Amino acid sequence: MRKLTKAELTNLTVVKENKLVIDLSYHKVVLPLDIGLKLIECLKEAEKYEYNYSDTDRISPLPSIEIKTLNHQEYIDIKTCELLGVTMDELKGKE
Repeated sequence: MRKLTKAELTNLTVVKENKLVIDLSYHKVVLPLDIGLKLIECLKEAEKYEYNYSDTDRISPLPSIEIKTLNHQEYIDIKTCELLGVTMDELKGKE
């Protein structure tokens, strides 16, 4: 593997992709933004299936789906806290 020259390193573009957080009732899913948008598109026709042990099963409209963006740095900070077992305040040096 060849080494990059200083000029090549200077011109190197690093893409730091934002994430999309999709709230699916009991779970929040984090996906790369482009994939998250595709999932939202797929869920347009989705319905909610409720299995009841003692009553009739139900299929009803899917409640609204909450979404938010998560920028790359927020994602890295949250993942770092999880891996190190520290709080965000500890990571930022506030404690």
